[in-house]
Parts: sequence; C-alpha cells; structure tokens
Amino acid sequence: MQQPTMVAPPPPPPKKSVVWKVLGGIAAGVVAFLVVGWLLASGPEPAPTPDTPAVEQLVPEKSDLTAGQRAVYLATMGSIDQGLVVNEARAVRRGENTCLDIQQGKSEAQVLTNIEARFSGGNATVNSEGAALILEAVKVWCRPA
Repeated sequence: MQQPTMVAPPPPPPKKSVVWKVLGGIAAGVVAFLVVGWLLASGPEPAPTPDTPAVEQLVPEKSDLTAGQRAVYLATMGSIDQGLVVNEARAVRRGENTCLDIQQGKSEAQVLTNIEARFSGGNATVNSEGAALILEAVKVWCRPA
C-alpha cells in the first residue's frame, strides 16, 4: 500500500500593513469629499452675452397686481400649462418681469423671446405659441408706462 503524500498548506496571504489601511481610508475620504463638493458647488451664473438677453430683472417687492387680477392671471397661466403655476410666487414674479419689458418699450419679438426663456425651466417649457398666450395674460393687467 502506498503511503499518502503530505501536501503542505499554502502560505497565508501577506497581511496588509496598518499604514496602508489608514492611507486607503484617507484616500477614500478625500475622494468622497471632492465628489460631494463638486456636486454641491454652484458657481455664479454666466453674464448674458449680447445674443442672449437678460430675462430676469428686479421687480418691486410688493406686486401691483390686485388679488382679483392675480387670481385671474394664475388661472390663465394654469390653463396654458399647469407647470407654470406650481410655484405661484415665481409665476407672478416672471409676469411682473414681462410687464417691465413691455413698460420699457421692448419690441414684441424681444418680449416673446424673453418670455420663452423666462418661463421655461422648473416645471414647464414654453414654446412660441405658449409665449404668445402668456403675453396676452400679462397684458390683461400690465399697463404701459
């Protein structure tokens, strides 16, 4: 009978040094910190160029809209697109900015372009047809200066 041959067990894997474990943890922490910082970073908005109009303007803190005008305006905006009135204060503010465009004597083409840019984003996207409807809604209560 043959005697079984003894096979030596494989050597244990080399243990990692505590220094390497600490350095790995620090590296992972730095990467996580940088990724979170990058995701949360918000730089200043770029200044408008001559071919992209500045559509946000300063409006008075107190609206000139009466409660009735405001209600009709918001109902009209909601009939155009419900996304336009998800934030009612924003809808009113954007309407007041559009009114300022009208009062400043901007051309209707420029006002319509500004409306498309101003009202798009957030919960709605406005095309040229929607811009024309919004302009009519604003003209109900906005009077030229």
